[in-house]
Amino acid sequence: MQFGLNTYHITDRYGWYESGEKNSRSLVYSTKDIIKQGFRHVELLLDVGSKDTEVLNAEVIERLHEFTVVDHIGFSAHLPYKYVDIGSLNEAIRKTSVELILTAIKIANQIGIDRLVLHPVGAESKPFDLSFYPASKNVKEKIINEMVDQIRLSLREIVGAIDSHRLCLENLPYIDFDPFIPLIDEFDLGVCMDVGHCILRHDDPLEFIARFSKQLGVVHLHDVADFRTKPGVMKLLDHEPLGTGIVDVKSILRGLQAIDFDGPVVLEHLEESKALQSVAFLKRLIHSDFP
Repeated sequence: MQFGLNTYHITDRYGWYESGEKNSRSLVYSTKDIIKQGFRHVELLLDVGSKDTEVLNAEVIERLHEFTVVDHIGFSAHLPYKYVDIGSLNEAIRKTSVELILTAIKIANQIGIDRLVLHPVGAESKPFDLSFYPASKNVKEKIINEMVDQIRLSLREIVGAIDSHRLCLENLPYIDFDPFIPLIDEFDLGVCMDVGHCILRHDDPLEFIARFSKQLGVVHLHDVADFRTKPGVMKLLDHEPLGTGIVDVKSILRGLQAIDFDGPVVLEHLEESKALQSVAFLKRLIHSDFP
C-alpha cells in the first residue's frame, strides 16, 4: 500500500475559491505542499462543475502531468460529486452528471491518473434511506431500485471511456452500499472503501476489506469522533484526525496488508489542521512497532 493525502483540505489556502492566477494554480501549489510532507501519492478533486474553469485549465493539467513524469508522483482523483448524481431520477440531472464525469475522465487521462473515485448517488438521495423520510419501506426500496437502474444507464456510458477497473465506487454515509454491489460485478468496477463511512453506517471495515479484497482500489482513511450529545445518544463525526476517535487504525492497516493491498491509502480531510494531525499520527505509527 502507498499512503497519500488529498488536496481538498488545502486548496482554499492557495486560492481555490478566488479568481485569476491564484485560483488556477491552487491544485499545483497544493500538490507541491503534499510532496513536501513526504507523500508520493496525491488525491485530486476534479471538480469540473466548478463555476471557475481556470482551476483545471490546460497549463494546470500539463503541470500536474509533469509531477507524474518528473517527480514520479502517483495520483488518484475524486470525480465530481458536488451537485452531481448519476443515479438521479431527474433525467436531465443524470445526463449532465454523466457529461461532467466524462469530462473529468478526459482530464484524468491527460494528467496520468490511475484510479478514479465515483459516488454512486448524490447527497439528494439521503432522505430515501433514512427512517425519518415519510414513506414505507417498500416505497423506499422501490425508489432505491429506480436509482440503481439510473446508475446502470450512467455506467454504460462511463465505462466506454475508461478501463472499468480504474473506476472505484465509494461507499457513502447516507445510503446502504448493498444495492450497488451487483453493479460492481456487472461492470467489473473497482471499490473505494471510506473507513469513516463504514463506521457511520455501522459496517465493520475489516469485513468490508475481506468482502471486496479483489476489487479494492482506493482507501479513504480518517477517524470518527464519538460525541455523546446526551446520555445514551451517540453522535458520530467523520473526517477527524487519526488517533482522536474510535477507528482502530492499526487493525485496518493490518487487514489491508493481509490482502496484499497495493493501492493508495488516502488521508481524507477537509481542514488543514486535521490533516496535519493525521500525518503526525501516521508517522508515529510507522516508526513504532507497527506491524
